[in-house]
Amino acid sequence: MARISNDQRLANLHAEALAQFDDIQTALKDERLQCLQDRRFYSLAGSQWEGPLEPGLHTLVVGELPMQINADSLRAGAHGTARALFSPQ
Repeated sequence: MARISNDQRLANLHAEALAQFDDIQTALKDERLQCLQDRRFYSLAGSQWEGPLEPGLHTLVVGELPMQINADSLRAGAHGTARALFSPQ
C-alpha cells in the first residue's frame, strides 16, 4: 500500500473542510440573510423606509407628548386598560 504524500493529505483535508463549510452555509443562508436585513433595518438611518409597503393597514405614530406619570395618576378603564390622567405642568 502506497503512502499518501503530505501534499495529498492536506489537499484531502482542505476538500473535506470546504465540503463541510458549504453544507453549513447552505443550511444557514436564509437565516443569515434575515439577520443582515434586520441589522440594516436598525443600524442605518432611513433604511426602515426602503422598499415598497405591503398592502394592508399601516399605523404611523405622528407624535407623542413627553410627560411623567406617577402611580397616583393611573386609573383602570372599563376594559381593564390603565389610563393616565393628563395634567399639563
